[in-house]
Amino acid sequence: MQATADVQAQSAAHQFSGVRGAGRGSELRAAQSDLTFAQANLEKAKLDYDRGQGLFKDGLIPKQDFDQRDRYDGAAAAVESARSAFSL
Repeated sequence: MQATADVQAQSAAHQFSGVRGAGRGSELRAAQSDLTFAQANLEKAKLDYDRGQGLFKDGLIPKQDFDQRDRYDGAAAAVESARSAFSL
């Protein structure tokens, strides 16, 4: 009786660790997705910033329209945050 209970307990523990491992895999995929999304946003923010910088330099847009550095900096911070979450 005890031997059967021990086997069942070990089997349940093994199944639980498999479920927990599968959960970790989905967390990893979610972190990877977040990182990819953050990198894409950073690329777009950089393109927008570079384009705005050129337009402002040529006098084609006012400074307030060019002030996009905060978006670029925020996108860079989001990438760093996603990278750290991905590497955990």
